[in-house]
Amino acid sequence: MPNAYKDKDSSTTSKGKGQALLASTNNGEEWVLDSGATHYMGASREQFSSLAPSHVPHIYEGNDTQVEVQGKGNIELENGIFTNVLHVPRLSTNLLSIYQITHYGSGNKVEFFPNTVVVKNLQDDSMVVVGKENHETRLYSFSHFVPKSTSLALLTHSNIQSKLWHDRF
Repeated sequence: MPNAYKDKDSSTTSKGKGQALLASTNNGEEWVLDSGATHYMGASREQFSSLAPSHVPHIYEGNDTQVEVQGKGNIELENGIFTNVLHVPRLSTNLLSIYQITHYGSGNKVEFFPNTVVVKNLQDDSMVVVGKENHETRLYSFSHFVPKSTSLALLTHSNIQSKLWHDRF
């Protein structure tokens, strides 16, 4: 069901529309994980490292208000990037689509816990993103990308005595 939304004026489903279901406000830095959002959506133009025209002309908020989309691009953060993010200036909260997270690349899974949320790569079960729960708003928000690490092992011996000592243990 890629990017499909039931048009409020018909009983059919059409491509090129999105929706956002959220009743909250915050500072422009927070990213809320939203199972009702069809796309990643960011409000501030300054957050985008690139921006191009979008094939999605507008989205619908939870109250059926139509909101204009002003582009699509990337938002780079420390240790990661959000791609294919819709620029929706009228949003009060940046949104991360659970659908988009689970279908990105080779796929991810989202695990919710009482105080955190973790996004893991389906291929190797490595953590990609960590989030936290806000008890006041009862929402899960993005905290940070988990840096990719490379496993390294280094074995050195300055002399035969140190090698023998290490071989024993």
